[in-house]
Formats: sequence, structure tokens, C-alpha cells
Amino acid sequence: ENNVIGFIERHVKETPEGIALKWVSATNLKKWSGSPTENIEHSEISFKDFEDKISRFAHGLSSIGIKKGDRVIIFLPMSLEMYVAMFATQKIGAIAVFLDSWARSHHLGASAECVQPKAMISFDMAFQLVDQVPEFASMPIRILYGPGEKMTHRFDDMYSSQRSPIVAVESETTALITFTTGSTGKPKGANRTHRFLVAQHYALTHVIPYTVDDQDMPAFPIFSLNSLATGVTTVLPAINLAQPSAMDSAILAAQIIGQNLTCTTLSPSMLVGLAKFCKEKNLQLTNLRRVVTGGAPISKDDVKSFYEIAPQTELWILYGSTEAEPMAHIEGRTMLKEDHTKDPEIVEM
Repeated sequence: ENNVIGFIERHVKETPEGIALKWVSATNLKKWSGSPTENIEHSEISFKDFEDKISRFAHGLSSIGIKKGDRVIIFLPMSLEMYVAMFATQKIGAIAVFLDSWARSHHLGASAECVQPKAMISFDMAFQLVDQVPEFASMPIRILYGPGEKMTHRFDDMYSSQRSPIVAVESETTALITFTTGSTGKPKGANRTHRFLVAQHYALTHVIPYTVDDQDMPAFPIFSLNSLATGVTTVLPAINLAQPSAMDSAILAAQIIGQNLTCTTLSPSMLVGLAKFCKEKNLQLTNLRRVVTGGAPISKDDVKSFYEIAPQTELWILYGSTEAEPMAHIEGRTMLKEDHTKDPEIVEM
């Protein structure tokens, strides 16, 4: 019962046909005209089918020698496959490791030296990159997603006809390790135990509770863990978080409008870009009831701009650190009401 996969198992029992994830395939994104008022066709998967994929992938991982306590680097974009790989790794008691998408080769080497990975799940270009990093030379298992030859196993072949049971873990067993970019020096790893992830879920549920009718689009993977644990439908943003583009705001607006999303979690830069885009196109995001942002500074002007395109929305600004989030939060209207007493420690952006 300590294993965080228990949240998914519970939803399979309670709402097996409930939609766990929605996402946009590359094909459907290409078909889209670019208009924010045109719906982008989404694929979806129920909790029952999602859990089945997780369990069969988990058995596949076990069959190639990955066991409890092994570290598995998952270097994939936010996608169905990323979440299947992560939950499957946790189900067998192994540890999912996430590297920052902006990391350079020497940062990757420092991360590999720290975690001593047994396996890596990624695409061909990533394996070509780590081939140049000595710290990865001893990693025995390479699971390739997509085309390429640099692998020991292919992602699609990991789906077994058999299902893996949940491996028992202590509450303080590590479930997830994430790394910062290392932009200010050596990459910093955050050790997130099964107990930590559960506690974080309950903390977020207290701060930003869901209703049964909510659909959420979290731009941060850690927040998607919370929405999946809650059981609401999680919509994956159809943008490349590692490579921002001029079309990102249009895509996000189209997803919010077309999928009737009620909640979303955005970085401040996404929030500002979306507000600017919607204002230029005279769009109102009337279905949004709550938006969460954080992770970087946000000004009162940014908050005001967003309320202009979604005046009915609660805008929550969260503050946390890599090791613990959320630590503090404030609603945008409360932020705007704060007095203008001069404080040399506060600099308005």
C-alpha cells in the first residue's frame, strides 16, 4: 500500500472507464489549421487501459532484469509512453529518474555518476548524446523509443502478455529522482520517496482541490502526477516544453477552448504568452475556473493581463523549491490588493 501506483489501481476499481489521459498525436497536430477556435483532435485512454499498459510494461521491464531498487532514466517528452514507463518502473519497485531536457553532456555525466542507472528509456538522438558521456558506458540496458539502432531493447517490445503485480516498498523508498539543469554548477538531484509523493499530492489537493467535472492540463509533469492521483482527466499540452515555439500560445488556447478545460498549470512565461495571444485575438477563456503558475517570478502586470482574458478564473501563484513544493501560495486578486509600501527587498518586474 506504500507504492504510489496504488492511486492508479484505486481509480481502476472505482472508475475503470474514466478517462485518465488525453493527448494530441503528431499527425493530428499537423492536420490542425492553426486557428485557436478550431478543436485539435485528441486521443484518450481510460484508467483501465492505462493500468493494463503499465502492468504489461512493468512485466516487460522485470523480464529483462530490472528489479527493485534499480535506477531507470526516462528521457521522453510528456506523453502516454512517458507515464507508462514511469508508473511501470515504480510498480516493480525500481526508481524513475528524470533529467532536465536542457542539460548538456557534462551535466548528464554528473547525473549518471550520481544515480548509477541500470537502464535508460529514450529516443535515438539521446542515446547518441550519451554515447559521448563516459559515465554511461557501464549502463547495460537501453530501451529505444522510436526508430534507431542504438539499443538493447525496443520500447514497443516491452509490452508483455503477462501483468506484473505491485512490488511492496517501504514508505521511505525512493520512487522518483529529478535533476535540475546544473546551470549554476553541478546538477542537483531531488530524492522523492513514495511517502513524499503521497504527501505532496495531499498538500496540493488541500491548496488546489478538484471537482468531479474538472479536466486539467498541467504543463509541469509533477502536477500531472497530482491530477492522475486525484482521478481527473489529465490533458497533455501539445507543445514541446524543451523547444518553445511561436505557435505554443495558439496551441494551448485551442486545447483550453476545444477540450473545455477547467484547470491548467502554466509557467509564468506560458501564462504571459497566452494572455498576450488571447488579447490580440480577442479571445476569452470562459471555461477556466482555475489556473496555477509558479517556478519563476511573476508580476502584478502579468496577473492583471491574464484576468483580462479570463476574469472568472482563480489564479494561484505557488512558490516552492526543487525539494518541496508547494511551500507558499497566493491568489492573484489578493496579490493585486497588497499595499504599495516600499520594501527594498521587493522589485516589481
